[in-house]
Amino acid sequence: MTAQKLTVIDIGARAGLHPRWNGIPIDAVGFECDEVECSRLNKEGGKVRYLPYAVGAADNQPATLHLTSGIGCSSLYVPNQKLLADYWHRRYWQVEREVPVTLMTLDTVCQRDNVRPDAIKLDIQGGEMDALQGAKGVLQNVLAVELEVAFNETYVGQALFADIDTFLRQRGFTLIKLRTESWRREREYQSPHGANILYGDALYLHEENLAKSPEKAAHIYKAYKLHDRTGEKFQQTWYQRLWGALIKRTNGGYKTWRTWLDAAAPPAIRDYRDPDL
Repeated sequence: MTAQKLTVIDIGARAGLHPRWNGIPIDAVGFECDEVECSRLNKEGGKVRYLPYAVGAADNQPATLHLTSGIGCSSLYVPNQKLLADYWHRRYWQVEREVPVTLMTLDTVCQRDNVRPDAIKLDIQGGEMDALQGAKGVLQNVLAVELEVAFNETYVGQALFADIDTFLRQRGFTLIKLRTESWRREREYQSPHGANILYGDALYLHEENLAKSPEKAAHIYKAYKLHDRTGEKFQQTWYQRLWGALIKRTNGGYKTWRTWLDAAAPPAIRDYRDPDL
């Protein structure tokens, strides 16, 4: 019997689809409004179809794509140089070129191309809320939404985590995972303390929609390593068992090891919290 496929939409698909979907039966569509990158991705071949759309809250609205020195930081929003000024990472947020684009809503694209997404990933540097506003119809049947969220305005005027969390919860989604990223100010003396939370990645699931599609739900759980939902026994490697035994013997002392590592880290190092996401 053929496995039921997930339809995955990746909005902000620079560098291609995340490897979490490897080995899972999917039909995937990527959106990348940088036409040069979109063309490169399509030339690579593979099973993912990439479209050069800039996704927003309304159709046929003019906008500007701000291409930055760190190309992955490019956005429809202007980088917040006032906030970024104190951080080493500011060098990636320098606008080098501006390209006019025309926005389309995800609802319009999906209706026109007959796409019914089961999972949506959004990483469009501040434009996530706009894309969600233009996907209210599509979201009614979506099982999972993974997106970048901001806790402070790295882009001027962008929606923050609280706004996005409220929007998705009002539509039946529940926050399942949250990986935060903190930066340290660039100073002569580096302290392991005082890092500021800037942004992160969040995973939301729609429990009612998952219950209606158990086979697709199983694919979602596998992709995001939600083993507690599948009943699948997680098999630790020998080195994971070894580290687990060592951590247990420290009786919480591993937190001190983390502090030592943080103290040695230069400001260019970013602070990850959840390696699964």
